[in-house]
Amino acid sequence: MGVLLDGTRVGLPYMTDNGVPVWMNALYDGVQVWPPAAETLVDVWLKPVDFQAQPLYADHPEVKVAAQKVFADGHIEDASLALSTADTTVASINAGTVSFVSDTTNFLTVLKQDAFNPCHVSIADGGKTLGAKQILVQPDRPSTAPVGSLWCRTEKLHKGLRYYTGAVGDDANVMCFLIDRIREVWRREWDGWKLLTGKEL
Repeated sequence: MGVLLDGTRVGLPYMTDNGVPVWMNALYDGVQVWPPAAETLVDVWLKPVDFQAQPLYADHPEVKVAAQKVFADGHIEDASLALSTADTTVASINAGTVSFVSDTTNFLTVLKQDAFNPCHVSIADGGKTLGAKQILVQPDRPSTAPVGSLWCRTEKLHKGLRYYTGAVGDDANVMCFLIDRIREVWRREWDGWKLLTGKEL
């Protein structure tokens, strides 16, 4: 339930005790007018799952993600929500695994800008969109990503078109140019970026 005053939603009332807010509520027919903070959904975030650093010769950045619900009292819960990408020319998603496109359509652009384009992920529940976040694969920390987005930090291995030789399948001494492989995953939270998994570079 919520409260409207002249068509405008009214937030949960509170008073202060030495500067600290003390939240109040009201009952209507035995039901709280304002939902408890622990039940009030305020945002949805992304998190990495089953993370492993990609192998040296990975041909495109890839990370498996899931959604979490964030509530007004600050607690976070894992949630089974539907994820989809807005632009499949940037990245696709299958069973939670986000795969960035790295082929002849964007390889030179990626090298030139030293980063992949942001992947916009829509988060929905039962057909209702709850929010949209970004997954960024770039060497430097982004400054404009929404709270709840992921920054996949890399070793910046393609800087200067560095390459390595090694065996690929039955072929030996193959020259491999290295697109940045994901080595750690950060999330933007209310108070800044937080390292969630991987080795901090």
